Amino acid sequence: MQDKSSATISTKQLQDLKHEYTATVKELIQVIASFSLKDFNTIPFPGSWTAGQVTEHVDKSVSGTLYLLNGNVKDTQEDPTGKVGAIKDMFLNFSLKFIAADRIQPTESFHDTSVLITTLGTTMNNMLTAIREKDLAATCTDAEVPVFGLLTRLEWVYLSLYHMQRHVQQLKDIRSCLKH
Repeated sequence: MQDKSSATISTKQLQDLKHEYTATVKELIQVIASFSLKDFNTIPFPGSWTAGQVTEHVDKSVSGTLYLLNGNVKDTQEDPTGKVGAIKDMFLNFSLKFIAADRIQPTESFHDTSVLITTLGTTMNNMLTAIREKDLAATCTDAEVPVFGLLTRLEWVYLSLYHMQRHVQQLKDIRSCLKH
């Protein structure tokens, strides 16, 4: 049984979110597919991840978000989009650098583009299903984000989206660096 929060999200907001999420996933997969297998596993500069590691990190992050979307929630009284602007400002500020949580750190193993594209495709389809079927206004209670605290399902989806967009840009930068 789906829980219903007293806060609401408009049909247009959901349509816009699904469209932006789908477009970002498509761009992510196109960028990943543009790498040769060698370049996908090449460290572009000291201290950087390979494109394969970035992709693995994105998949782990989205999978973690899916876990939270399917986890414990509580009713939301306030605007379920209240923190979206601040989340966007933080994740799309490319001058900020972040350290990934241990659970979403990538491995140092060889990364196969076709395997990761398949894995990402499954993960992203599961995310789009959650966007369609879950009450996104409900607040997730299984994890808090430093600075933001508890987030609604909708805010978690946007965090995932902006995080993915950040890494699409990082992958483009890695690709550009390796071509020079």
